[in-house]
Amino acid sequence: MTDQHVALVVEDEPEMAAEITEILTSLGHRCVHTESLEEGSELAQRGGFCYVLLDLQIKPTRDSIRPRVEAGETLMGRIRQQFPRRNTHDKHDLQILLMSGHVKEHEAVVRMLQTGGDDFIKKPLGENKTPLDTKIRTALRQSGRDAHCHCAALNREAASSGASPVGRPRAEGIPLSLGGRPMKKRTGIQVGDKGVPLSTPPFVLALHLMAGHLRGDGVLPAVLGARTQPQRTLQRLCEELAPYLPKGLSVAEVGPDGRFHLHPSVDLGALDPRCIENHSDARVRRLAAELVRLREGTAEANPIAAPASGTASTSPRKLIISARWHCSKGLVVVDGHDIAMPAKPYVIMAKLGLGRQLEEGWVERDQLDSNADASWSAMTRVYDHLRDAGVIPADVIENNLAKSYRLTYLAEQIEIDRAALLRHPHAPIRAELARFVDLLPGEVTGDRASRGARRVEPERGFRP
Repeated sequence: MTDQHVALVVEDEPEMAAEITEILTSLGHRCVHTESLEEGSELAQRGGFCYVLLDLQIKPTRDSIRPRVEAGETLMGRIRQQFPRRNTHDKHDLQILLMSGHVKEHEAVVRMLQTGGDDFIKKPLGENKTPLDTKIRTALRQSGRDAHCHCAALNREAASSGASPVGRPRAEGIPLSLGGRPMKKRTGIQVGDKGVPLSTPPFVLALHLMAGHLRGDGVLPAVLGARTQPQRTLQRLCEELAPYLPKGLSVAEVGPDGRFHLHPSVDLGALDPRCIENHSDARVRRLAAELVRLREGTAEANPIAAPASGTASTSPRKLIISARWHCSKGLVVVDGHDIAMPAKPYVIMAKLGLGRQLEEGWVERDQLDSNADASWSAMTRVYDHLRDAGVIPADVIENNLAKSYRLTYLAEQIEIDRAALLRHPHAPIRAELARFVDLLPGEVTGDRASRGARRVEPERGFRP
């Protein structure tokens, strides 16, 4: 039947999926069901649906052991990238209704509603004040598509614009250049031969995308910091540059690894940082200098060997993880920058330092914190502290597709007193590091006997 609305339902619980399908059938709608990020991405590329019901916790693949919030966020980002348009009432043409039954996912719900989600549905469905069928009718009415013929027009527009297959390369390259000048609170960037003034957050993201393109590894959203709302910043950048690009082409996309990448059709033009070398934002100055080093080939492609931003390329890299503790903060020194970190971020840095003896230095997210959401939040706080101290986080920490992290420093560039850390003056940190070391193979476990030998008194020699 061609007059039926079609819903894309992404739900990994069979009972819940069956209940949703029954409700949609009673509305006269058809349902396309999947349970994983991988299959959901394929269906999103094909298009043909009128609205989306997306569970926050879904499996990355059908064979995955456990669902993850990150998979739900990634899929929502891809769908919203494919259908970013809003109508005259500032409502999305394609409505995405988020579903969750876990209280601990509250922060993720808020974040996703701010970066592309349109409404939230609590599970079990009976706990909602507004029934699911009413929410669906409201979503269709807000998008101006009560009748299915309007949905068909939306799908044809997406297909003709080339937005449907996420990441599909285009024939022509669009040069993106760094050469605009600051104009009050905005900084210009060149798209082809046209100057586009951008506010600082999207402009900083554009610089990150350029640097990630030259490095070949993209931009990890957490590098931007939780306070910047990475998904929302990406959406703002795409919306501000959209009028200067071919219809349907987005300047950036979310890759399968969850990182932000420049669209394959976008090429880097001239990179002239002289116009922004006196920019008021230190992040802009550092990233502009990093772009020049990458473009000229003076920075190594391997981030482990690359010099840290903010220092001269001839300066030696050094990371010191101190056992000093003062005013509820621990001291970490990154290339001469003294950074006083609260307990959670400090413990993350200490674990990464102790974990250098693991295979290639990779420490799994579950080892950093047993709660995946908490570890993501703590890692974001680490990035924020590094950034506030004038250090680009990607120069210090990298991650991979396996949700593991490691320091980008060689072993001889890290100064860490393992015995002192395992006798840390703050008892909760001492216990947390002891549990972490118990899981490590090799020589670190030899320090166990000295853990309780004596308590190290807090040093008073630094002030955060």
